[in-house]
Amino acid sequence: MTCRQAALAALTLLCLAGTQPAAAEESGWACPPEGCSSAGSSGTIRCESQHDARKHCAVRNIDTGSVSLQRTLSETDCQRGRNWGVDQDGIWVDNGCRAEFAYRYRHGGLGTSSNRPGRLGTVLCESRDDRRKHCEVPNIDPDSVTMQRKLSNANCYRGQNWDADSQGVWVDNGCRAEFAYVTRGGGYGGGGGASESSMRKACINRASREWAVTTSNLEITHAERLQNGGYRFNIQSKRTSGTCMVDSAGNVYSLDTR
Repeated sequence: MTCRQAALAALTLLCLAGTQPAAAEESGWACPPEGCSSAGSSGTIRCESQHDARKHCAVRNIDTGSVSLQRTLSETDCQRGRNWGVDQDGIWVDNGCRAEFAYRYRHGGLGTSSNRPGRLGTVLCESRDDRRKHCEVPNIDPDSVTMQRKLSNANCYRGQNWDADSQGVWVDNGCRAEFAYVTRGGGYGGGGGASESSMRKACINRASREWAVTTSNLEITHAERLQNGGYRFNIQSKRTSGTCMVDSAGNVYSLDTR
């Protein structure tokens, strides 16, 4: 074989190699040839909790009942319902779980979530000289109110020195704080999703059962809406505190105790 023929053969091999499809990245979308939205088709995804932080890995049109853990990548044991789980928008991991998951796409085409934020707001309410103060908020949903940030040295306990009614938020006995709320008629509705207030109640009831305390002795001190339409709540009693996770349908899928 001449040098020219050898060069042409090598060039041909390089061209053929360039036409071969590249392998899918383990950490990204794993789409079948017919596309990600094809009902009944399957895929895999790597989802990793780095530094024990929660991570949500989006998978469009996922069949939540089909998900299984294929391979654990972390030293931490991954247990469904404790440090990994599934919602309608993908897979989440937490507390050091790193793994590869298999799933199938659900039938019915791409989902169209209409969970949109309604009228949200915050109000600063302060009890000066230990006096009761009522802070008016028109059209407030009292069940939606959460304490976002405590400003006083005095502790603020719902039902004791702060609470909400149909007209707004009140504080007493030195409680000074910033409160978040949703007005009636707004909230997180649409698409059959649960309201923020019903998610809050679900967490209160779950904590009451597991921690063996009455609901009146529990309060939510922080609320964070998640991209999947659900919520992360910080919840506490006088002796116990933890984090409660709720999906967009209002189902509690995790209650971690600190």
